[in-house]
Amino acid sequence: MRVLILTDESFASRERSMLSRLEVGLVDDGIRVIHGMPRKAAAWHHPEVFSQFVEYESKGSALSRGWRVRQVLRSLEELTDGDGSPADVIHCFGQGCWGFGSELAGLTGASLAIELWCAELVGQSVRIRSTRGRSHGDSSGRTGGIQTPVYFVSDPALERAVRTQDPNLQMRLTPWGVHTPGQALSILTPDRTVSVMLIGSGRDPAAINAALQGIAQVAARHDEIMVFADGAVIRAAGSWPTVRKLGLLGRFTLIPDMEARRELGLRADILLMPEARGEQRSLLLDAMAHGMLVIAATDPLCSALSDSRTARLVDKPTADRWSAALGWALDDRDNARSLAWGGREHVRLNRRASSYVASVVDAYEWMSAGEAIPFAMR
Repeated sequence: MRVLILTDESFASRERSMLSRLEVGLVDDGIRVIHGMPRKAAAWHHPEVFSQFVEYESKGSALSRGWRVRQVLRSLEELTDGDGSPADVIHCFGQGCWGFGSELAGLTGASLAIELWCAELVGQSVRIRSTRGRSHGDSSGRTGGIQTPVYFVSDPALERAVRTQDPNLQMRLTPWGVHTPGQALSILTPDRTVSVMLIGSGRDPAAINAALQGIAQVAARHDEIMVFADGAVIRAAGSWPTVRKLGLLGRFTLIPDMEARRELGLRADILLMPEARGEQRSLLLDAMAHGMLVIAATDPLCSALSDSRTARLVDKPTADRWSAALGWALDDRDNARSLAWGGREHVRLNRRASSYVASVVDAYEWMSAGEAIPFAMR
């Protein structure tokens, strides 16, 4: 089986660790993997573990997309050298490549898989309902098929929401997974700086600012707190003036592309997630697996977050609630460490990287076996 993993620029950066784990697992399972990445992203992140790689031009008008897709098709055919179809499955990660992947699937006759990792994507009017096959003019005379794409849903809670909203979508549950290190972090130890890592999208400024206000309240009592945040999140939320106003500049560090370069962040004591947008982030699972304490806004579409079992959840996005949650972690450190251990055990037992790869392979085989329901054009 030959699989093209197609990513948009945002996903290629944010989830490069998860994609690397997936692709190594697929290759280990005997699947031939090709990674398709926007040319701009490839300039700063060229895959190291994949056997084959193609770039594509993601920017351009709708009129030029057909030409850009055919350019990628030619690259795929050069890689395969006529040895079977250019791709059996095209798996799209990131909404920015949905249309591109759909058109490419139509040209190649490949099955189309679309990753659903965020609640916002469920109701998008840009859903790819079908791929229309047509000859791409090679010597074999191959033509693409017409079929419904299959949506790979990355979390059980999100899957239930998707089925409720649109039971007609073809879906496969493929929960993301990570590796659990053999040794957990030693967190919240006495006489040491307490490091807090703040992540999110920045699209809910009120939630970000409420968390910052809560941090400031706790910092007035605990001088040992240091905060690390993704610079893009703070910029998107417009929260830098809030950081300055709250007097947090001396304990605040911005890290560019923190989710992509997560090695430093995964040494922190606490992961803080102020936004509840139904977004799945493998960094959350990685933080739990490493033994970090997670304090997050209540998010019913993220099954890894269970109050007092895997994380400390904040049910209302107010400064006082964030202050209370963070203050508890610093004042009752033994119980905070026990809660962090609960999150680590949950990931170790339920969110293994190997299980994720197995679920994806099973879904690919189901699609390739012709069990996916054809889409009848009206």
